[in-house]
Amino acid sequence: MNLEKKISKIKALILDMDGVLVDSEPVHMKSFSKFMDHLDIDYDDSFLNSLIGFSVEHNVEKILTEKNGKKRITTNNGIILREKFYLEMIKSENLQAEKGIIDLINSCKENNIKIALATSSVIEQVNAILKSISGELDFTNVFDAIVSGDDVQYKKPAPDIYDNVLIRLQINPELCLAVEDSAAGITSAKKAGIDVVGITSPFSDEVSLSEADWLFDSVNSFSVSFVNSSKSIEKIW
Repeated sequence: MNLEKKISKIKALILDMDGVLVDSEPVHMKSFSKFMDHLDIDYDDSFLNSLIGFSVEHNVEKILTEKNGKKRITTNNGIILREKFYLEMIKSENLQAEKGIIDLINSCKENNIKIALATSSVIEQVNAILKSISGELDFTNVFDAIVSGDDVQYKKPAPDIYDNVLIRLQINPELCLAVEDSAAGITSAKKAGIDVVGITSPFSDEVSLSEADWLFDSVNSFSVSFVNSSKSIEKIW
């Protein structure tokens, strides 16, 4: 199925948060860098990029298992410390919605397409980010459903987050389209039976996102395609 036909059929669009809704991936990377610097852990860009799309718990455990630092810390304390760094950075950063997101959301509203947010981040971070995004939309009231890492036992790449979204929206997966920018997120959506648009970035290329059904080089380019398809195709439902 081509994307235009898929868009004509969907009743829900499900967005990842970091790197799709808002350009927060650099903040995540800065916080992990600060965390590893704090523990005197040596790392390179390749290792840092390997953390993208996975839960904080997964990444902290990966860091403490694969890397040796001069300071020892338990996984639980490591998670607490990393989250502290991240929340501090969120409050000091000027976060912006990804270019094209507002047009994408407005198009969904105009076409009675539900919008959901599916993220492995904890709800405290989700709320802080939604409140801090500047612009013409109140992002705290945009979504028909928000599922965070706090709502499930297993985070991305497990399907639990997307399964939860489907339950909350009371919708079948074939009537949904997910937008993700990481391999873990794409795997999560695909395991739940949902078609996925992958967004490439400096942190993830076409090879790492090869499981996606369609690929775009930015949220904005996908938004343009989505809006044009929504305008030109008469909904079949």
